[in-house]
Amino acid sequence: MKHLITKTLSIFIFMSLIFLVNACSSEETKSENSLETNQVLKQQKQNTFEAWQSANLSTLFSKFKDQSFSYTFSKEGFKQNLANDQLKHFRFYLGVKNNQLEITVYGLTADEMKLPNPQKGKITLNSTKFENYKNISTLNFAAKLKKVTNKSAKKHILALSSAVDYIVAWENALKDLSTLESKVSYDAIRIRSFTIHKEAIEFLVNKNQSSNIELFLGLNKEFKMTTVFLESGNLDNKLSKQTNRTYALDLTTPCPNMCDKKMDDLYN
Repeated sequence: MKHLITKTLSIFIFMSLIFLVNACSSEETKSENSLETNQVLKQQKQNTFEAWQSANLSTLFSKFKDQSFSYTFSKEGFKQNLANDQLKHFRFYLGVKNNQLEITVYGLTADEMKLPNPQKGKITLNSTKFENYKNISTLNFAAKLKKVTNKSAKKHILALSSAVDYIVAWENALKDLSTLESKVSYDAIRIRSFTIHKEAIEFLVNKNQSSNIELFLGLNKEFKMTTVFLESGNLDNKLSKQTNRTYALDLTTPCPNMCDKKMDDLYN
């Protein structure tokens, strides 16, 4: 009887060891697979960003010659990063996938570390004819600006007339794609990203006129590609009425050209 108990106990211990070894092996395999998956995803993202540097501009933009378009970002996506105390800036990265220009935004810490929850903009075709608003008034811009109390946000607020000019200039540039290379580049390197203070995005997020923010590409006074941020919604109504609740943002820092400039120093 004693021998039988000992034998049974030995078998139990042996089976337990086999179970533990298999469990550990399974966890190691899962961990390795997860690591490999993360590495593949990271490489795919890197390839997307690098592809923009050599992508054919005609292929990317020819379909937008006669059509206004923007990148739609969810305010909820921004709020996830705005709730993080480490957030300092938002950076919008340009990339190419399947012959389409993508823009992905990351929250950044003061040490330039990327925060989780990146958001990719959804390409949206717009019916707004910005050319119709070329003569938009600037009379109430100074009054609107006075109402903005946050200094960091204030530095990025753009007059609606300038926002329209930038967007129209970009749309016109797309009609002659042969000249576009110099407009999207600094010293033969295409603009990789645009960075903006978190307070500026937070300002638009809190306007509560829409659940989304539109990022339009524009052409600034230096004839370089830039960004114009507007709340989603009936843009024709907002531009025609020019209400005190309608704001546009720009003054993002492009890289290259301003990669090493500190945002806080740049606008002081």
